[in-house]
Amino acid sequence: MERIRTSWEALAVKWKIALIGGLISLAIIGIGGVWLFQSAAEPPVAVKAAQAPEPATTKPNQPKARASSSSKTKAPDRVVVDVKGAVKQPGVYTVADNTRVDQVVRLAGGFLPSADANQVNLAQKATDQSILYVPNQGEKPPMGPTEQSATPAGPTADRKVNLNQADATQLQSVSGIGAKKAEKIVAYRQQTGNFKTVDDLKNVPGFGAKTVTQLASSLTV
Repeated sequence: MERIRTSWEALAVKWKIALIGGLISLAIIGIGGVWLFQSAAEPPVAVKAAQAPEPATTKPNQPKARASSSSKTKAPDRVVVDVKGAVKQPGVYTVADNTRVDQVVRLAGGFLPSADANQVNLAQKATDQSILYVPNQGEKPPMGPTEQSATPAGPTADRKVNLNQADATQLQSVSGIGAKKAEKIVAYRQQTGNFKTVDDLKNVPGFGAKTVTQLASSLTV
């Protein structure tokens, strides 16, 4: 009997241990189930995206920035000059205000070899609506109300016509020398060479002593 009782006690201990272990397992499973249920029930945390900066807007009534007055440059004034006489390209030229006569002459191609530059003040300013006349050597420039003065740059220039340098047109500027006489002077100069004195003009056909005397004050060699 003692042996049977001992067997039952050992079996009862095993059942108690098994029961306690089962209860502990059930408790662990229950706790895990509750945790899982709570985790599923909680809503996900929303992550707020970083907001981009709002673009700058212009107020409807905001006035526009005014352009700087310094950026506006006044167009230079222009003057118009009619260039005539002993230049390579006579014509009407439009130049900026305060332009010197020297620049205008350059625009007109420069002086001809026959030009008398001593009668032109190259430092003078060009005048609007004027005539700039460049005389030939020995020629006095005609002056009118609309013509620009060609004031000599130095002392008073010699106004006499040079018999050895003047062409037929320049020779005709002398009172008493017409087209035919001017051609005779040029022909004589080409055949015999330059005049040594004004009196040598007597050797040209058509020029007598009286005529040469009258012309002497207007001629030179």
